[in-house]
Amino acid sequence: MTLYRWGVRSAIAKAGLFLFLSLTLLDAAAAPPPAGEPSRGQVPMPGQTTSKPVARPGPDATKPAITAALESAVRQPGTPLPPRNAVRPLKPQGGAIAAGSSLQREVFGFVNAGNVGDPGVGYTTWDFSLLSTVAYFGLAVNADGSLAQGNTGWNVWHSGTASGLLNTAHQNGVRVVVSLTAHDQATLCSTLSAGSIQNTVNQTAANLLGADGVNLDYEGVNSGNCPDGQSLPAKINQLAQAFKNRGLGYLSIDAYAGAPEGGGFFDIPALAQIVDSIFVMAYDMDISNGPCSSCLGAVAPVGNNPQNAYPWNVTRAANDYAPWASKVILGFPYYGHKACVDPNPPPNAQSRGNFGADSYLTIQSYPGDPKIHSWSGVRRDALDPAGQDPWASFSSDYAGCWREEYWDDPLSLSYKYDLVNQRNFRGAGMFTLDYGGGAAELWSALASHFRGQTLRFGPATGSPSLLVNADGHLEAFGRSQSGAIVHSWESVWGSWPLLASGGPAMLTAPATALNQDGRGEVFATGSDGAIYHTWQPGWPGWGVLATNPAGVAFTGQPAAARNPDGRLEVFARGRDGSPWHVWQVTPNGGWSGWTSLGGSLTQDPTVGQNADGHLEVFGVGTDSAVYHTWLTNHDWAPWQSFGGQSLSKVGAARNSSGTLEIFVLGSDRQLYHQWQLSPANGGWAGWAGFGPAPPGGGQGDPAVTTTPQGPLDVFLRGGDNAVWHATQPNWSAWYSLGGVTVASPVAAQEQRPITTVWVNGSNYGMYENYRTSNWSGWIPRGGN
Repeated sequence: MTLYRWGVRSAIAKAGLFLFLSLTLLDAAAAPPPAGEPSRGQVPMPGQTTSKPVARPGPDATKPAITAALESAVRQPGTPLPPRNAVRPLKPQGGAIAAGSSLQREVFGFVNAGNVGDPGVGYTTWDFSLLSTVAYFGLAVNADGSLAQGNTGWNVWHSGTASGLLNTAHQNGVRVVVSLTAHDQATLCSTLSAGSIQNTVNQTAANLLGADGVNLDYEGVNSGNCPDGQSLPAKINQLAQAFKNRGLGYLSIDAYAGAPEGGGFFDIPALAQIVDSIFVMAYDMDISNGPCSSCLGAVAPVGNNPQNAYPWNVTRAANDYAPWASKVILGFPYYGHKACVDPNPPPNAQSRGNFGADSYLTIQSYPGDPKIHSWSGVRRDALDPAGQDPWASFSSDYAGCWREEYWDDPLSLSYKYDLVNQRNFRGAGMFTLDYGGGAAELWSALASHFRGQTLRFGPATGSPSLLVNADGHLEAFGRSQSGAIVHSWESVWGSWPLLASGGPAMLTAPATALNQDGRGEVFATGSDGAIYHTWQPGWPGWGVLATNPAGVAFTGQPAAARNPDGRLEVFARGRDGSPWHVWQVTPNGGWSGWTSLGGSLTQDPTVGQNADGHLEVFGVGTDSAVYHTWLTNHDWAPWQSFGGQSLSKVGAARNSSGTLEIFVLGSDRQLYHQWQLSPANGGWAGWAGFGPAPPGGGQGDPAVTTTPQGPLDVFLRGGDNAVWHATQPNWSAWYSLGGVTVASPVAAQEQRPITTVWVNGSNYGMYENYRTSNWSGWIPRGGN
């Protein structure tokens, strides 16, 4: 495979992108750096400069090394720079998670202070439409809690370079936070004393200078209590709480990949209650594990390999952090690790010295470098098949040895981004943005996973769902291929941001309803078998609607409707077919527990509302017949059969006369319907066919809605995959709306005189067709 050939400009070389990792895990005296590739700003490793670093055993084994190297660089003396310019305010953000309406998750990137203004890799090269948060790394904290001055981090932050970053970010709706960094194990007890913490908070407040929040990058090991009797994890909690209490904006903290397993430097359950987000440093894991202690390997392995070559891996971190998904940003590397090795090395070769790090851009320059020979081409790590981590070997005239290097590229990063979406984490992060600069392939990988309009809606994602809001405007909901629920609305059609944080992958698009006070609320079945909900305003994080009954796990799409007294009620089907319901105890209020409706259904339930307001539920039984039950004055009536043989879920709507009418696809693939003879408690007319079906018969579930004039419209996916419809009063012959759909249509009547129908197209996009006096034709609404 040919690497992308992104030449490294002289500016990149000056930026110091090649790092010899400064590891606090080693205790020997510093030695001069070994020879290596030129002009890469080598940072010597204390002690064993010729060996792969060995991780500290114990609960802090996943403490990364590269942040220690950058923290050391931040503290280096700096030269004065041109002063700050005025900073414009942050453009209003599109949501609590993503800064722009096009992002469905938070995308959080660090930037090295020394590279912020570099024209080759700095902020002028980035695509801010694919970022939500930039963390400036950083301002160093002294043992007394004061901010270290006169160094690179301080000087750049107080310069026009930083105001340029802030203004560009703010213009694009991207927040900038300043990272406070403290890594000296010997002074952490002092740095985290009550007085020092207060000093840090006060000085940070005075030096925010337009930043939108604070990132806490305090790294150490839990080595016992401090002299005052408190542990370092307890002091980190106090630090985070002090910043939260001061209210300096968005608050995040960086934590180790293995931190939730307990006993280490970070108390994740406590911190998750304090901070807005936790940036999980899911990198440098090759130092924490590998096929042997001196072997090279994947920097951020996905894992899940039966060989267990990388016990510490991204999947393990994802599992550990799952309880706090709504707060978790999984951070990944834009760099790689290399070392001198024996000639013509095998994969996972043993380090023979000169261990260090390269930026992504530096690695891309090697195939075209005349002093790099015998480039092997990109290979993939067989010990991490789920991660497809790239590696290569080559001979370097600069270092006078053969090299082997492992890094991350767009393909391997994509597998990690998939995991973020599959687990419904808050977002993904990069360490660091300047290591990738403007590399189009890296930005494209972010866009294809986190930008709303690149979502793929297809057969596996199911049909969308619709909500007509209290103000009459339409909102659409979809399920991405990862199971995340996304939404779009009239002012942003085409963009599909994440609806709410937290929760597992969902099985279908949500059921929708309006509370008595006009707030929208949606309900979806999680992959764990629980029903989740979230609501307006703001769509806060997903929460479990009610504890599942013992032994019951739900499946499919629930149904929701409002009772005549204003209370919402939700209906769902267990995996064993059992139907259940749960209801608000008071209008707009809390929820009861689940109660069984008895019986067994093979299709998801449908709910309709009678003319007098009472609810009626329809379903398909194990004999394929259609059944219904309804709410009496005191309880639900026993299920009664309508007979028939249904292949579909029941569609239901109320006629202008007040009678309910239901629709199913029969075993002959023709549409059948029947209706109440009089409103509310009237009898039913019996099944009647619609006559000749669309070409090839119908498929999927029918959709039905009222028209602006009062009659009903019914829509069906035909055997030709086009959308067909028929309308009252006399149920006109089927009429094709065209299109090629891969799922059943859904329809709604807006408060304005508009009938709208939505489908998933064959190209994985979402499409709308609406009618005022005539049909609009299919309009793309995002996804591809």
